[in-house]
Amino acid sequence: TALARLYDEAKSYPELRAVTRKLAEWAEDPSQRRGLLTRVAALEENQLADRDAAIATWRDILADQPTDAGSLNALERLYQSAEKWRDLIEILRVKLEVATAPVEARDLLSRIAEIHEVMLEDPDEAIAAHLEALERDAGDLRALSELARLYREAQRHADLLDILEKQSQIDPNLRPALQVEIAQLLAGPLARPVEALETWKAVLDGEPTH
Repeated sequence: TALARLYDEAKSYPELRAVTRKLAEWAEDPSQRRGLLTRVAALEENQLADRDAAIATWRDILADQPTDAGSLNALERLYQSAEKWRDLIEILRVKLEVATAPVEARDLLSRIAEIHEVMLEDPDEAIAAHLEALERDAGDLRALSELARLYREAQRHADLLDILEKQSQIDPNLRPALQVEIAQLLAGPLARPVEALETWKAVLDGEPTH
């Protein structure tokens, strides 16, 4: 509108935001409303330096269109910069629901797990995210490796054994080292000496230098 143009030319950004938001409220066409609200969010973030207001506006768009890619990407960026980790995970979860490529889903779950572990200091939730990745792809070597590390740190020996055995089946190059760790687990914390001896025998048969 002419009024919006005047405010824009005068760099009267609070007034421009108010007018543009009002136009968005009046808009009957969803794509027009989205375009106007996108403009509002950009004003709030860039000209008015009001990140919380921008987040709220992107949330308004998302309420109209729950899988809108632009809104999801903007909220992901804003929550990341604001260090709002639980809100960020919520957005990543929405992106996961609509992800069509397996590699995209894998990367999203890996990121969710990292946020839980590093930012929220919640290794159990990190483990849950990596297990979810394995449910989608049983051969996900990154998820297996991260689970093995987390189980070692938590001294969850039975769970670690399960992961090591899966890794051993999937990656022949790692099998000798994994078999050694499996044998040590069986002989030590798991107190299963017969199986430990059998595993050591398999290790020695495959690697005579042990």
